[in-house]
Amino acid sequence: MKGVTLIFALIQMNCWGQKDSIIDHRDNEKYAVVNIGNSIWFLDYLRYKSENAFFNTDTDKLERIEVNYYPNSELKTACPTGWHVATIDEWEAYIDTLQFRYSIDDMQIKYDTLPAPNNSIIVSIDSLSIFSDTTLNLKPVGWVEGKEITNKETLTIWITYPNSEDSKYHIHISDNEYIKHTHKHNIIDKRKKTRQFAIRCVAD
Repeated sequence: MKGVTLIFALIQMNCWGQKDSIIDHRDNEKYAVVNIGNSIWFLDYLRYKSENAFFNTDTDKLERIEVNYYPNSELKTACPTGWHVATIDEWEAYIDTLQFRYSIDDMQIKYDTLPAPNNSIIVSIDSLSIFSDTTLNLKPVGWVEGKEITNKETLTIWITYPNSEDSKYHIHISDNEYIKHTHKHNIIDKRKKTRQFAIRCVAD
């Protein structure tokens, strides 16, 4: 009940940058949270040890960042009650916040696309260092393919589209660029090389 009260209190504040913390009562893990617009984000990667989560033990090489990696089959159950995997609208609101915070002009943001089957949208912001910004404290932790962590200089997180039944959307993030797309390759079609990504939980 206290966790629910905290969520509503933060929502009512509705001020960017308001920080607090919550407890995931499933495992008593504590997470810092931050208010961005009308949403509250985890400032940490989800660490809940679900049935199929892959836990990062490579802490020395990843600056001791604690993170679990999840298959797309767990997106509806991974986050604590009252929280959900970040949506595309919530991600775009975060980018808008960065644009305002760092006075980034629309002309400094470049958009490109890749053709089917991925239909990727590539967004480049040359004047922004995502991994240096502390708004969400996003850090490169790569992703899991099979049983190995790879692409450790980048970050990939799951993202959801509320009106879509496609649960394979994700965002690949580098320091000043991100790619959003969906595909089945190595997500649902190859069991031994299944990719699992990090999660940031959000509350409305």
